[in-house]
Amino acid sequence: MQTFGWQKIVWPHRLLVAGVVAMLWAAAVGSDEPAAPRPAGQVRGFELEDLNGEKVRMSNFDGRALVVVFWASWDSSSRRQLPALVSLQHDWRDKPVRVVGVSLDNFRVTTGVTNEFSMAALRGFAVSNGLNFPVLLANSDVLSEFGGLSYLPTTFVLNTNGVVVATHQGVTEKSVLESSLKRALETQ
Repeated sequence: MQTFGWQKIVWPHRLLVAGVVAMLWAAAVGSDEPAAPRPAGQVRGFELEDLNGEKVRMSNFDGRALVVVFWASWDSSSRRQLPALVSLQHDWRDKPVRVVGVSLDNFRVTTGVTNEFSMAALRGFAVSNGLNFPVLLANSDVLSEFGGLSYLPTTFVLNTNGVVVATHQGVTEKSVLESSLKRALETQ
């Protein structure tokens, strides 16, 4: 059977999605206590490590609308999304808005393509790409909290109360993110 170049690209992404789904299932099955009810689209919070190993909680951003993007440095679509996020953070720096990057680089994907995680390499990537927003390391809890992922990058825009007002999959134009942010700031 003949294979095409795009098939080599699609399979790693499919395996990533399968791995994320497996982690979410394991997290859901692993707990005997039912999840507390919450309003539809409400994110209760998260606690993740930043690139310096410090814990960062969603509550650190209280009073701000958030643009939370799930991405990976090895994903070409994610890399194409970063300049718009850097520009967005810069342009909205005087408003109650914060871009937060949640990197999936720490998840090892066994696709035949080696993806060895290195905190130093990710720090270097963040510096060389001028990332002016916090970069946090994903865990299964945060993936579950946001309802899982089926595509990279995936961007969630939350209002100041932690309610998801927009979800964008794939590379999203800055103007579309700004429109979502305006809506987030209007809906309290």
